[in-house]
Amino acid sequence: MSVAASSATKCSVVICTFNGERRLPATLQHLAAQTGLPPSAWEVIVVDNASNDQSAELCQSIWLSMNTGVPMRVIAEPTPGLTHARIRGVGAASGAIIVFVDDDNWLDANYLQVACELLDQHPEIAICGGRTEPVFESARPAWFEQHSNWFAVGSQAAQSGEVTCVWGCGLTIRAEVARRFLRPDTTGLLNDRTGSSLSSGGDTELCLRAAVAGYKAWYSEQLRLSHWMPQSRMDWTHLIKLIFAIGADESQLKRYRLQLQRRKQDRAWLRWYADSRLLQLAWCVTALMAHIVRNPRSLMVNEEGNRQAVPLVFRLGNAAGLLRR
Repeated sequence: MSVAASSATKCSVVICTFNGERRLPATLQHLAAQTGLPPSAWEVIVVDNASNDQSAELCQSIWLSMNTGVPMRVIAEPTPGLTHARIRGVGAASGAIIVFVDDDNWLDANYLQVACELLDQHPEIAICGGRTEPVFESARPAWFEQHSNWFAVGSQAAQSGEVTCVWGCGLTIRAEVARRFLRPDTTGLLNDRTGSSLSSGGDTELCLRAAVAGYKAWYSEQLRLSHWMPQSRMDWTHLIKLIFAIGADESQLKRYRLQLQRRKQDRAWLRWYADSRLLQLAWCVTALMAHIVRNPRSLMVNEEGNRQAVPLVFRLGNAAGLLRR
């Protein structure tokens, strides 16, 4: 289904999905309940990222049945990877503002209105994001509250204000900025999620690239959404694998963080460290060994709820990423 968006389109919602037919109905239902923006002011673009289920057909039938008056397009991106799907969505978007919604995100009814008003009222802000609440398919694990941020759940800052990065769920960005960094010829270091891969640093990379270029990101407590937590993810082993993958991604993302740090403190040792993978690896291994000496119980990574294991696994992932770099 392809319905042309109005030339006055304010906002483009981009939903990237891989085999999302079970998750998409609730996501679309919450999207259809948006208030504050007339149907002609926004559009929905669903990017089918090499799915082998009925995601594309399902989106079309559900959205038509809701009679929202909001145009929707379902497009295909055959190259696996969330970053590739986002690039495709940005290229198709008509709005001046783009809101990335994962296929397991349920926006609060005023999300689009608040996001658009925030960027309209503050031209210095290029990217914004908000608070997410978990919705569990099964019982909430006892360890979840202490580790919720690994699942992109909770507050992203102590209060509303400027931040370096925001999570990808509900990430809102000016289209001109998105097109600068999400183009086929300007791909970054990460492909983000690909199939069952737990790599998930594409949103952070987008924010860091924007920060290096001088753009400002903002966290707003007024932006709220829910994040679906299926039973398959509420498992300690899954969390450990996720943290390892994030640690591996961070070995790449550290290049941007060091660029930002050098702006504040451009010392010779920092330049050497930023340019040397071996120095970074040596520091990582040293920190890893020191953590083990101070916290020997951290080696028991399979012990459910073992907080000491988390930094160990993150640093192991970081070291693995540096070795692959």
